[in-house]
Amino acid sequence: MSVGYLGKTVNRPNEVAHQQAQTEVETRFGEMPGEIVEFDPVTQKAIVKPLYMPKHNGVPIEMPFLEEVPVRFDRVLKGGFTYPIEPGDRVMLRPQMRNTERFHTEDVHISTDTRAVSLSDMEAFIDGGESLVNPIPNFEDLYTHWRFEDEGLYGWKGSFDGRMRCDLAAGEFMDTVAEFCESHAATVSLSGNIQLLDILIDLTDDLITQNQTLIDSFTRLRVQTNVLMLTSQSDATGWTDSATAFTALASEPDLVSGSIYSSTSSSHTSRASRASTTAGHHDTSLATYDNRLSELETTKTNLNTRRAELVESRDHFRALSTTFRAMELRT
Repeated sequence: MSVGYLGKTVNRPNEVAHQQAQTEVETRFGEMPGEIVEFDPVTQKAIVKPLYMPKHNGVPIEMPFLEEVPVRFDRVLKGGFTYPIEPGDRVMLRPQMRNTERFHTEDVHISTDTRAVSLSDMEAFIDGGESLVNPIPNFEDLYTHWRFEDEGLYGWKGSFDGRMRCDLAAGEFMDTVAEFCESHAATVSLSGNIQLLDILIDLTDDLITQNQTLIDSFTRLRVQTNVLMLTSQSDATGWTDSATAFTALASEPDLVSGSIYSSTSSSHTSRASRASTTAGHHDTSLATYDNRLSELETTKTNLNTRRAELVESRDHFRALSTTFRAMELRT
C-alpha cells in the first residue's frame, strides 16, 4: 500500500492514521499453526516452531522457535485425555491476553507489565494446526471415534444409542466377547474359559511390553540427566577452585592488579553458583525419574504376578478339559 499524494501535500492525516492502524493490525499476533520440535512429558512444555511466515521487505521469513510453550490437553478435576506428543505433531498456537508468567509460576494471573498478545505468552492446543491439505483420514461420520493412531484403524467407536466397538491389533474386542457369550449362553464351557484366558494372557503380555518400554525410556533419561548433573557439579567445583585461587592472588600486597583478580574471583564464584543450581535441578529430575521407575517396577511385578495366575488357571482348565474329553471317549 502506498501512502500520500504527489505534490505539495504528501501525507494527509486520514492516510497516516489508516497506515498506523494497518501496521498495528499486521504486527499483532493471533492464533497460528505450529509444529512440535521437542516435548517434555513431565512439565508438559514444548519447543514449537511457528508455521506462519511473516514478510519483511516483501520476503517471507521463518519465525524463531518458541520455547517452554505449555501444551494443553483435555482436563478437568476428575479426569481428562492425554496423548503421546512427538516431534512433527501439529498444534494450534493461541496468544494470551496479557503476560502469563506469574500464572505459570504462582498460579496467579496478575500481569506484571504491559505485554499483550505476545509470542512469549503463546500456548499450544492439540485441537488444530493441520491444514486442509491433510484432512483426517477415514473420518467416521456416524459414530464418535476415539483413535489410537492417525489412520483410525485402532480405537473405540460409539453410537448415540449406546452401542460400541473397539478395534485392537488382536481383533475387534466386542465381537470376541459377543461370540464367547453367544456360544456359551447356557453355561461357560472349559474351552470358552481357555480361550478367554488366552486373550487375557495376550493382553497382559502387551501391557508388560509397554511397561518395559516405559522403564527403558525412563532409564535412558535418568542416565542422561545423571551425566548432566555430574558435569554441572564438576563445573561448580572448577569455578570454585578458580575463584579461590584468584582471591588468594588479590590478597597479595605487592600485586597492582589486585582489583582485577578480585573481580575475576567474583565472576567465577557467580558461575560456580549457577552451575551448582543447575546441578540441583538435575538432582531433582533424578529423584522424579527414580520415583517413576519405582512405580513402573511395581507395576511390572504386579503384571507378572497376574500373568502367572492366568497361566495357572488356563493350565488348570486345560487339564480338566483333557479329563472330560477322555471321559466322553469312554462313554
